[in-house]
Amino acid sequence: FKLAKKHGKKVFSVVGNMSIALERRDFMKSIDCFVCNIQEAGLLFFDDYSEKTPEEMVEILSAKVIAAQIPSMIVTMGGKGAVYADLQGNKGICPAKKVQVKDTTGAGDCFCGSALSKLLDYGLDFENLDEEKCMDILQFANAAASLATANYGAIPAMPTNEQIAALINS
Repeated sequence: FKLAKKHGKKVFSVVGNMSIALERRDFMKSIDCFVCNIQEAGLLFFDDYSEKTPEEMVEILSAKVIAAQIPSMIVTMGGKGAVYADLQGNKGICPAKKVQVKDTTGAGDCFCGSALSKLLDYGLDFENLDEEKCMDILQFANAAASLATANYGAIPAMPTNEQIAALINS
């Protein structure tokens, strides 16, 4: 984190080992955007969110992000879509695109990679993202992850930008 700060770089994190996030909660304050799924959010905040609607979860996430001083966070909710919240009180819901699910392997990685790819389109200017740009990023990532679940495997299931655009526009 110190090296990223020294060079003015943003830090985005996806859970690889939840025990690190649980044991070193101080790290969360240094991550510009933390991405996890709803089960991992439940572990992080000591609760079970599996039955929450996106409307309920976005309010919970907003309160938790502010209380924990986490700069921003995205929680994926599978077929329910994703929610986001940040320290400034911005928050939102992005519904999932419906597909015939065959295999969820790699969907979370696809979501995170696609969100970062779309963020690159905005020049990684995270502080100046308005609600419309945030929703565009989440819509792109949700569509990509949805498409990834419609095929088998991880790498072979990763969609192209054209496939993602077609699903968004459908």
